[in-house]
Amino acid sequence: MAVLQMKKITICALLTDQRQVLEFLQGAGVVEISHLEEPEGSTFQRPDTSARRQSCERDAWTAEQALEVLDQYAPEKTPLLSGLAGKPLASGEEFAALRENHRLVMEDVKQILEYSREIGENKAAIAKLETQIEALSPWLALDVSMQYSGTEKTVLFIGAAGAQTTLDSLYQAAAERAPSADVYIQLVGKDKDQVCAAVLCLREDAAQVEEALRASGFARPSQSFDQIPAVKKGELEGQIQQIRDEIRTTTEKLRAYGTSRENIRLLSDYCRMQAEKYQAQGNMLQSGKTILLTGFVPEPEEAKLLTRLNERFDLYA
Repeated sequence: MAVLQMKKITICALLTDQRQVLEFLQGAGVVEISHLEEPEGSTFQRPDTSARRQSCERDAWTAEQALEVLDQYAPEKTPLLSGLAGKPLASGEEFAALRENHRLVMEDVKQILEYSREIGENKAAIAKLETQIEALSPWLALDVSMQYSGTEKTVLFIGAAGAQTTLDSLYQAAAERAPSADVYIQLVGKDKDQVCAAVLCLREDAAQVEEALRASGFARPSQSFDQIPAVKKGELEGQIQQIRDEIRTTTEKLRAYGTSRENIRLLSDYCRMQAEKYQAQGNMLQSGKTILLTGFVPEPEEAKLLTRLNERFDLYA
């Protein structure tokens, strides 16, 4: 592959033609604008374009995020070999129209990302509710609230012990440490980590029984509800269904923005070009009436480029 020789060019143009000259050079696609040092004692100054460049880069990144969301929820239907054709080039008229509608397209971008955020938050909420349902699973046979503590004369201890705990071991622990207590124990359920139980005794025996249970590793559940577990599970499942309906509705709204894909893609390209333009402005110098820039162009393109520049602008190159 042949290596093209590059020629350095320097252009001095009117400040009023700055935007048009830079856009022409961008469109030509053959000039690499270089950083130009300020001559000592010169009236030329370097414009500070960093804020505008960063703003354009941020808008381009935001538009690209919206395109990724659309690819996920409203995939583009394209022919199998369409990727081999490359990306189609946008016309100047399309960019001009986008410049007029920039704000409207950006509003579409923000709405797409907002819908995506809502869906993400709802999915996280479902995961949290499903975790609560999973925690309730070993308690579903309990027919009172997990926070129920007994009656005027009795105390109910609701809790769990290690997975190897048996009904006999709980009765044995109570018998050893509270031999005079009348205790009733019911195993409610179990999972791989714990055995869940309800222990009923007279109020006057509660302190001894509680100490006996604690010594055997019995502890109150870390998470409990003021409802019967089966009822709470139904409530949580209802919340999940409601959130899934919200996700479905939001997803349909999001898919409707698939028709905005081309405008958003164009917006991304336009913002990238604007960022490059501001980068080029930051590399050049300007005085009160003129701009000065330098760059490199392939040697075969030099004469043609300079001719086209002189035909369009009042400049020195």
